Amino acid sequence: MKEKTTYKKPKKRRSKKSKIIIIFCILLAIIIVPITTLFIVTNKYLGYLDYTPIDEYPELEINPDYRKDAPIVIPEDDTEKIEIFNKADDAIEENVKDTFIFDDSNVTNILLVGCDYGSISKYYPRSDAMLIASINNVAKTIKYLSLSRATYVSIKGHGNMRLNAAYEFGGPKLLVETIESNYKIKIDNYIAVDFTGFSKLVDIMGGVDITLTEAEFEVLAPELEKSGIDHSKGPGDYHLDGRCALAYARLREIDSDRQRTQRQRNIMKQLTGNAKNMNLAQLRAAATKIFPLVKTGFKKSEIFSEIVKAPDYITYRVSEAIVPRKGTNLVTVNGTEVLIYDWNEVRADIREQIYAGINT
Repeated sequence: MKEKTTYKKPKKRRSKKSKIIIIFCILLAIIIVPITTLFIVTNKYLGYLDYTPIDEYPELEINPDYRKDAPIVIPEDDTEKIEIFNKADDAIEENVKDTFIFDDSNVTNILLVGCDYGSISKYYPRSDAMLIASINNVAKTIKYLSLSRATYVSIKGHGNMRLNAAYEFGGPKLLVETIESNYKIKIDNYIAVDFTGFSKLVDIMGGVDITLTEAEFEVLAPELEKSGIDHSKGPGDYHLDGRCALAYARLREIDSDRQRTQRQRNIMKQLTGNAKNMNLAQLRAAATKIFPLVKTGFKKSEIFSEIVKAPDYITYRVSEAIVPRKGTNLVTVNGTEVLIYDWNEVRADIREQIYAGINT
């Protein structure tokens, strides 16, 4: 009997540890627009990932449509907006000149990007969602922080324009440089997924439960019908598949980009909960399907070094926010939303949200 008991216990411990690690990997894989950071233990799983370090990201062409759409053109007779943007340009210049950057070994910031790769692979894709998964080992927190695509920033080599143009002009490398120089946040790595991959990921993780407002329901009703979801009750709670979740995450015509990023974070939190409730077999099966859907700059050595931290990460408090939390100056130029920030306020907000408990 003793031999039988000592034989079973190690097996149980291994199974428990393996489940913790895989849960952690799935969680960090679902954050990226949702989707996460990927840490897994075996070469078998690691082999499924598309490793594309930032410095080795292929140089692509810039879609001519992006070049045409990205610049913010203010009518010459709109003196009020001209003055607003002149002040914004001065503030951006002053902010970018400051070489300060938040950087602490106790905080890991992973950029999560949702992209529209489209059918033409020679062009950089559009970035439709940008979030930071920030792990604070002092405060014991994991925070999903949304960056608005409409934010007016400086993009090296291209002037001042909306944040989403950075990926369209230079992929993850230029986007990381743009975030670091404007937001003053050190980005440690990135993960990117395209829309098709995101939709599949949601299905793999069992869908998401979302409460639709009246405005959201009116726009999404056709998508619900296409997916065979009974929507006769009108606004309320729905279990969305990948197709509908993607439409929900990209919904923009009913309100502002600020509300749009909240919808994206709603999905991330749901996926995180789904991962925690999956058993070991389900997690392993999910990992084989999810990992091929994403690009990441994480090297195997970096992933292995994080595995030992997985049991701790699972206990961290998960929260979400947007930068800045307080409403900001929204300007519409030729039908396009542009957010103009007080960068000193943004910096203070970042210190509070990401670097809580750390003297930075």
